[in-house]
Amino acid sequence: MTQSLDHDRPRRRLVPRRAKTKPPVIRDLLISSADIRVPALIVRDSPTLMVAAVEDLCWRLALVDSDRRRPRRWRRSALAAWRAERRLIEDKRARIRSMVDESVHAS
Repeated sequence: MTQSLDHDRPRRRLVPRRAKTKPPVIRDLLISSADIRVPALIVRDSPTLMVAAVEDLCWRLALVDSDRRRPRRWRRSALAAWRAERRLIEDKRARIRSMVDESVHAS
């Protein structure tokens, strides 16, 4: 008598394949320091806006880091230093905003 060898092999589970999704198309880039959305094609073609996009990312990271390190109110000298750093971050925001405004309104 011959036995079937099928019972020795584990059964393969059929897993349905997921449909391949296309990567999302980025149409607009939010430059949050200037509070404006700029079409990605314009950013790609403008070196100034590309620099502004990178600077905006650095600005956001500095803002998050600054918020995380905010000292308590009773630590007056540390709070004064934190506020001075915060003013520098706001100055950077103003520079980015003017860079974006000049580039967007010029095109």
